[in-house]
Amino acid sequence: MADLRKLVCLFAWCGGLLGCGTERADAPPVFLRLSEVVLELGVLSGPESTTFGYIEDIAVLDDGSFFVLDSGESNLGWFDTDGRLIDEVDRAGDGPEEYRYPESVVVSGSYVHVLSARRITSYRVEADSLRFDRSMALPLIARDLCALDGRLYVSGLYDNRVLHELDSIGAVVRSFGEAGAPPDGYPEWAHASYSGRSADGTLLCLAGAHMLVVLPSSLPEVHAFADDGTEQWSVHLDDYSEQSVTVVGDGRSILHGVDPETGTSHRGEALFEADGYLFLQLSEASLSQHPDESVPETRVVSVRGGNVWHLSDKLPRIAVLRRGLSYGWQNLPFPQITVSVASTGAIQ
Repeated sequence: MADLRKLVCLFAWCGGLLGCGTERADAPPVFLRLSEVVLELGVLSGPESTTFGYIEDIAVLDDGSFFVLDSGESNLGWFDTDGRLIDEVDRAGDGPEEYRYPESVVVSGSYVHVLSARRITSYRVEADSLRFDRSMALPLIARDLCALDGRLYVSGLYDNRVLHELDSIGAVVRSFGEAGAPPDGYPEWAHASYSGRSADGTLLCLAGAHMLVVLPSSLPEVHAFADDGTEQWSVHLDDYSEQSVTVVGDGRSILHGVDPETGTSHRGEALFEADGYLFLQLSEASLSQHPDESVPETRVVSVRGGNVWHLSDKLPRIAVLRRGLSYGWQNLPFPQITVSVASTGAIQ
């Protein structure tokens, strides 16, 4: 049994020992298979509605229509199940109804919310249009956004915490998840930058489990919290090439690079849930390869226990699994969304 399992426990950001996850060498207990492609949306050259700049995020409504957040064009498009444009918001700028380089889109009830660093812009979803509802200024630079039971949460470094619940005007109601401390010898002026790595990544709200899960972009960690802020478990990801951080110039600057042993570095890209399991995807970059050029590596994590399995099947980047469909995306060689029939289930 010792050959099959490697116990990997993390100390919490607050310094105490948490529940442990187990990095497993056996096959995962759940499968995910993609079959028929039912829609491809996005062309290299064509109509403006289907020519994207850079696909940042996707959110899906109960009727199968979906939103595409294009950070390259600062645009939010709403498409029906056949890929026809229903409505769009195309207002790049710094005003109350505008945003630049949006990072995340999430659906909550009859509203869709767009995160853009220090602002959340909300729209009411009507029969065939998006109606501006409100714009909320945030007291922090937020990295991702999710909704749970009508409440909005963001990730980002604020008051040395990484997760924050917001009220209806964007004020922080409470914060939890202490940020990671930098290693010894790290220059004091860059402490906030290092600690912010704990909050810079993908945030997922799990309604059924009343949990929030965060996958940092550049750290080999996954953390799960109850909706009351209690950390449930943390796991360390094995076989992970971590981004190198080097202090140079007598502490005046920092260089970020690849793992010197592997010549590559992993990056947390996507996080989605199915059948009580989390599917997390890691891209791999090198000095000659952009993360968008790599085929993501998929790992499976149990929602309740934090156990981790490697998924051998090669899957595209997936933003959402919903009602038997997978909504995937790519940005190279050109931005495109692929909707495929997806099947998941337990392996007997």
